[in-house]
Amino acid sequence: MKNQMNRIKIAFITLLIVSVGTFGASTYVSAAGQTKRGCTNRVTFSNVSLPDRSVNVTLASAIKENNRSYGEFRVTKYTKCEKIDFWMRTYYNGGWHYWTDYFVNDISDKAVHKVKYCDKQKEYYQKGVRANLRAENAKSTVSIFKNRIKVSGVVRFN
Repeated sequence: MKNQMNRIKIAFITLLIVSVGTFGASTYVSAAGQTKRGCTNRVTFSNVSLPDRSVNVTLASAIKENNRSYGEFRVTKYTKCEKIDFWMRTYYNGGWHYWTDYFVNDISDKAVHKVKYCDKQKEYYQKGVRANLRAENAKSTVSIFKNRIKVSGVVRFN
């Protein structure tokens, strides 16, 4: 009876080790897949003030490291705001380029969001182009306290 209990314990411990190992390996493969599909050029932003009214600001900037037509962002924290609008813009040939059709509107969560760059010309999102993640308060409010809305997060410009 005692030998049978020891075998059960050993089998349980072995199963536990295999399960933890499998989970670790799948997590590693998933993270490697993120880089493989082009999610690079990670920039964080912290406590950037958004005006109470719908006026936009730059949250983060970078030079694009590849020619993907999109970037990704995730808000990690925001305060005193219901929803925020986000978009990417690029600086090419002497001017800023963005397309309002690609605005990601009314974000109120902490999920990863994919946002496209302007697609009217491929040059607008090529490697080496300067890019910004922009945002504004999606719901204008009037307050006696200026710049009370703060937003933090991470963006991958690609």
